[in-house]
Amino acid sequence: MFAFNLALREFGDAVFDRVGREPSGDPFNSMIDLERTHGVPRNPFINAGALVVVDMLVATPHGEDAVVAFVRDQFDGRDAPLDQAVLNENGDLNRAMLSFMKHHGNVVGALDRIMDGYVRQCAISVDCSGLALAGRFLTRTRLPLGDDAAAERARRMRTVLALMMTCGHYDGSGDFAVRVGLPSKSGVGGGILSIAPERAAIAVWSPNLDQHGNSILGVRALEMLVARTGWSVFGPAIA
Repeated sequence: MFAFNLALREFGDAVFDRVGREPSGDPFNSMIDLERTHGVPRNPFINAGALVVVDMLVATPHGEDAVVAFVRDQFDGRDAPLDQAVLNENGDLNRAMLSFMKHHGNVVGALDRIMDGYVRQCAISVDCSGLALAGRFLTRTRLPLGDDAAAERARRMRTVLALMMTCGHYDGSGDFAVRVGLPSKSGVGGGILSIAPERAAIAVWSPNLDQHGNSILGVRALEMLVARTGWSVFGPAIA
């Protein structure tokens, strides 16, 4: 969601010329859907979509470090080191996706630069409090009167949150929406960032994943939190 936010800030709705905004119905690292869509990923949160977003960002002033620089800016002076083991991963499947999308004209940059930027954003190493700090900017969704810049920023936040709700848990997004009801983004490392608009950014982590790549205990913890707070965007739980 950090890279997607930056792409929207830089390019606006032109982002959706190259990546969709619908759930994929396939695993997060699947290439099958790219054949059906001629190289246009269904959304920015599956691997193929994230790679297209990075392709956009490497052309901006921060280049491969766009997402790393943004996340570090959210930390109020805290460090955000990069995990060396993640940096050393070869990413053969992701390279295959890039080549396929380049064949269809939906990737324009050098593949090595795109992979470097993608791996660097995946390697950002934070704990739960750091992840929540990084996500605070997503909580501000009110549309202020008379401030065009702030209104445009709020609209961008609402777009990011909408896709987090519908696509942020891969092929388990519908089940998560029913159980938790917060815009959230899952990572296959076991972390989840959830946003209660105008209230809080919440981060949880547990490494045991379900069949879709989502943290089993993380989802359950968020379900319990929402039941107690009534923070679901669909309204409080009915006793």
